[in-house]
Amino acid sequence: MVERVDSEGRVVRDDADVRDSVTITDKELRDAYDRGRRDEAARHHRNWLWIIVEALLALVGVIVLVLAALNGSFERGGRVIDEQLSIARVEAAPTIPNAAADAGTAIQNARDNNTNAAPATTTTTTTTSNTTTTNTQP
Repeated sequence: MVERVDSEGRVVRDDADVRDSVTITDKELRDAYDRGRRDEAARHHRNWLWIIVEALLALVGVIVLVLAALNGSFERGGRVIDEQLSIARVEAAPTIPNAAADAGTAIQNARDNNTNAAPATTTTTTTTSNTTTTNTQP
């Protein structure tokens, strides 16, 4: 190993003799790289639910910024958001109970249709002389 001083006064070590004696094959280099990637992936494992929450918050932030830009200020953009939320609340209030009632009616109709849908039977009666034959087919 050779040590020298560069122009800024720092000591620089030249490990040419060590560098020449160590050789790494391409396979070893790829394996080391893959191990490093797996290690970093394990360290930075994220929860998918948290990622969805962050994406939704980012989307809300973009919407707020766009509304602020279109309306000239955050105050007017916020007013638009408040008005739209108020309208949605007024329209959704009767819709939710109606949807629940419709679902209950649909369940009742499905139950009634199943009880009324008993297999139909066909009865044929043939009378010849004094003998009566009855055939029942599902």
